[in-house]
Formats: sequence, C-alpha cells, structure tokens
Amino acid sequence: PTNPNVIAAMAETSTQDVVDLYISEDYGITWFKASSSVTNFFWGITGIDSALSLFIQKREADGTENIYMSTDLFKSTSQTLAPLARDVDDFLVAENYMFYAKGLSGTDLALYVSKDRGPFKRAIFPLGKPEKNYHVVDASEHAV
Repeated sequence: PTNPNVIAAMAETSTQDVVDLYISEDYGITWFKASSSVTNFFWGITGIDSALSLFIQKREADGTENIYMSTDLFKSTSQTLAPLARDVDDFLVAENYMFYAKGLSGTDLALYVSKDRGPFKRAIFPLGKPEKNYHVVDASEHAV
C-alpha cells in the first residue's frame, strides 16, 4: 500500500499451510483480523487498484481455494464478496496482471490471466503437451 502505516502480519494456525491474516493501519498499534484460512495474499497495485485493495487466496471449508478482493482491507463485514476465481491452485498479482493456476484432470494445470483487472481468460500455449507447472518471470513491461 502507499500508506506506510498499513502493515500485515500472518499468524500460524493449527491447519497446515494456512494462516490468519491481520492488518494494522497504525503501524502495529492496533490490529484486526482481515481473514482466516489464507494461503496467499497480495496488496493492490498503486495506480491500478484503490489504496486499500487487498487480494487473498483463501482455503474454504471443503478444501478448495478461492480468490477474493476487497477495497477496504476486508474491514467491512457487511460487504459480501464473490470470489474472483474458484478452486484455484496458485495465484499471483503482478503489475496490471493477475494470474491463477487451476488443476484439470489428473496432474494437468491451466493458467488463467486477467489484464487491467478484466475478466480472467485461459492462456493457450502451442506446446501440444500437458501443462504441469507455470512460472511468471516478469510482467513489468505490461506484456506477458
């Protein structure tokens, strides 16, 4: 975030690979729990997202993981959030792009991309082989 007083802390839970995500807006004097069961999170990008935007990847009770975005650091309990994407394996926010990988049949993966916070579209690679892993190297040139 652009405000240096806004910081995040993660607290381990009894569930493997998930944390409770806490946010402070006064450099750690007071804290609130933004979300539980978080597996990944990203701050919004300056110039693209609002100053208090936060993206989380959250493990649901059924074991699947969904992506959520809030423009108020998940402070508003009245705000009903619909997932940006459901049943994802991994998630990344990089510049004006968002990426997520989703498992298909067996061990195959699909990569989905959103540009300028638009709808996610599946990336198509001309390899003709099953896709097993993805690594986004750079998105700073506004092209992937």
